[in-house]
Amino acid sequence: MTRREPEKIRVESSRIFRRLGQHRRHPLRGDDRRTAHGIERADTTARRTAREHFLNELLNEFPVEPIGVAVAFRAGKIDGSLQANGIRIALSDLLIGATALELGFEVVTNNLRHFGKIPGLMVRKL
Repeated sequence: MTRREPEKIRVESSRIFRRLGQHRRHPLRGDDRRTAHGIERADTTARRTAREHFLNELLNEFPVEPIGVAVAFRAGKIDGSLQANGIRIALSDLLIGATALELGFEVVTNNLRHFGKIPGLMVRKL
């Protein structure tokens, strides 16, 4: 039996947190989708512990890719090319896109407007 290679997909994390924040059992609210910020803003020890637990579970499920020199240079090239054509994209979106391109991943997001402008990036609607 041949084992199938897993599909490479880069998921924009803010979309995950926003979606998960809509569920009551989830410890993060929609406005707390920035992980560390959401943990630091916890108003009770129980809430902080729940958020830290969730973050640890999430990090176990989804590997975090570092932003290295290759990604930074690629993001800079993309940004320069887009700005030369009058197009501006947030740095965070450029870094996500450049990381996905470097790793050969696809980006799954609702933000097709920004990610769709990054040349060569495969984008799928969430």
